[in-house]
Amino acid sequence: MAARPLKKAAGRTAQKPAAQGIRVREPVDEARLLSLWAACFGPEPQSSLSELCALCKDHRARELLNGQNNRAALRALLTHPVPKVRKNAARLTGLLATEKDLPALSAALEQEETLFVIPSLILAMGCTGPAALGPLQ
Repeated sequence: MAARPLKKAAGRTAQKPAAQGIRVREPVDEARLLSLWAACFGPEPQSSLSELCALCKDHRARELLNGQNNRAALRALLTHPVPKVRKNAARLTGLLATEKDLPALSAALEQEETLFVIPSLILAMGCTGPAALGPLQ
């Protein structure tokens, strides 16, 4: 059976495809990232953590935040009383993961009772590298 040709929608103009291999990226807003990073350690960290997780899909944002010295404070958020904060702290820890984060993630997983937080902890542990296999078995 032969494929039928696609019809053009009435009144729409075809857009040219972007050149292959060329992606224009906006610069990373360092001030915004650092402001959100600082807000993560304030009284209401939930929205800042969530927004940082979205921004850290860009490797340049991850590189900037990995240079910050508040990693112990980020790990402390894994035991925050609000489950959504713990979940987003686990997501961000996974995005910025180093092997040094593994003990805190492992301890948080052992203590976690909220079901929707557990997958984020497991995924974050997996991002720390092969050393995570031991605690996950």
